Amino acid sequence: MKIKGEVEKQSSEEIMVLDPKRIQNINIALSKCKSMSPAQIKEAILDMNEFVMTADLLDQLKKFVPTDDEVLLLQPFQEDSSKLSRAEQFFVEVMSVERYNQRLHIMYFKQTYKEKYDGIQQACKTIYETSNTLRHSKLVPKFLEMILTVGNFMNTGFRGNASGFKVSSVNKLADTKTTDNKSTLLHFLVDVTENKLPDLLKIVEELKNVHEACRVSMPDVKEDFEGVRKDLLFTEKEIQEYFNDPEYENDPFATQVKEFLITAKQSFEDLKVYWDATEVMYADCVRHFGENPALRPDEFFQIFKHFLTDIERVRKEIEAERRKMIAAEKKAKAEQEKKERAAARRKPKLDKVQNPEIQEAVDEDKGGLDHLMDSLRKCNDYGKMKQDARRMTPAERLRNDQARKNLGNLSEQARQLLNDINQDIGDMGFAAVEA
Repeated sequence: MKIKGEVEKQSSEEIMVLDPKRIQNINIALSKCKSMSPAQIKEAILDMNEFVMTADLLDQLKKFVPTDDEVLLLQPFQEDSSKLSRAEQFFVEVMSVERYNQRLHIMYFKQTYKEKYDGIQQACKTIYETSNTLRHSKLVPKFLEMILTVGNFMNTGFRGNASGFKVSSVNKLADTKTTDNKSTLLHFLVDVTENKLPDLLKIVEELKNVHEACRVSMPDVKEDFEGVRKDLLFTEKEIQEYFNDPEYENDPFATQVKEFLITAKQSFEDLKVYWDATEVMYADCVRHFGENPALRPDEFFQIFKHFLTDIERVRKEIEAERRKMIAAEKKAKAEQEKKERAAARRKPKLDKVQNPEIQEAVDEDKGGLDHLMDSLRKCNDYGKMKQDARRMTPAERLRNDQARKNLGNLSEQARQLLNDINQDIGDMGFAAVEA
């Protein structure tokens, strides 16, 4: 390998002048247009061919512009560079392009201007509209007033009657817990709001843009804004000083860049007006809430984003707890109904015993049975009378026969009564009475 102008002959008759690592990096950049020769790439640059010279390719080529030392090393090969590597041949070609480095820079700026413009404009729109919404919101002051009222009530006799508080304090509501640590002050406020002032919760929808505003890094946007301003000034100066002569009248680069400048300068002026209005609106909004305008927008809007996120989280927790309570109540009710149904299945049997009318009938039957059994016991003496019949007189035998007839009738009555009683008692689920 030869460095600093020394030439080394390769086995393939190819010679290498530049540093191998430098050559390798250039080849990587040129890999986006492998099918084109170095001369064709040069023509695409001169013709402002944006189909070939894309923003990505231009961004790579900007990193590999021939240095003064490299130009000196390659000058001997301007007439014939065929033995050089592809990267070195490319350098030899672009060495002859007037203000090659500046062309690449301006071509890249021209192709990326709209993307940068749209990004800055969208950032301004987000910050402006979010600041305007916060500044003129009617829900935010009411919500903050409710928080202040509750805070003063809680601090009665200590720090009550406060006239205001730092807006960042709203994110401490979720840290103020109840004595049982099961809930927070924010849970209480959201619950009260849902039940008494539901319209206040529309604040979540009203301030939805704060989530997007938190993603806007104004220092980065401002850097892009200033970068576009400088690139416009540089481009305008380059055209006026180097490409404004009649000889460049038909030069594609000069023609296209001049047309680009007309529209770009006007659109940037409009963007500058929007930028200034955004800064004023944001500063007014921040001062309205008692904060320092020097506070970055993403930090300021993060306060409200965090607060809104907490509100949504607490609403879901309250709803989940409510559903849990409803489910518990349904379960308890179902268990109670199950017990009542079980009791109802047993109740008819008890009612038959506990019903006064049934009990009275049972008592009457029981009394009749007692009377009948007493009579039967008394009739047991007729067995003895039968034994003594032979010793009885005719009159006594007549009375004995009558008693025996009465005993038969009485036995029949007893059986009938027992049958009736057994039927009634059987219906009530008790054991039958034995005769």
